Amino acid sequence: MIDFKITDDFDLSFASNGDFNTVNDIETAIPCAMFLEARDTDATQSFIIGKPNAARGHFGMTEGEGSLLWKLDQARLSTNVINEARLFATNGLQFLQDDEVVDTVSVASSYNGSAIILNVQIENGNSTIERSFKL
Repeated sequence: MIDFKITDDFDLSFASNGDFNTVNDIETAIPCAMFLEARDTDATQSFIIGKPNAARGHFGMTEGEGSLLWKLDQARLSTNVINEARLFATNGLQFLQDDEVVDTVSVASSYNGSAIILNVQIENGNSTIERSFKL
């Protein structure tokens, strides 16, 4: 499967000649799953988000709906929020394991002094994909 490569800053990756960079594996599915699968469908009732109109996510989401991970951007930093980031990312990626696309999915979360860091490790057979994301 060939797909567009998405950078760790959640943007399209471009080659030096201006063409899109592509990947031939599930690498693009990782950030998409983390930020699109785990979503809050009722932002007005969320305990996390302070500004429901600032909910971010996929263009296909309806008004008031947003990615749970993006909503952590508005949360006061705490150990709970760091753990929720790991939980939301893990839940978003779970379908890869449920659908037997990969063998294992693990996510670790930490704080580096300026942002929450999510380290994702996905194993499939003899192959391992490791990605790191900064929130």
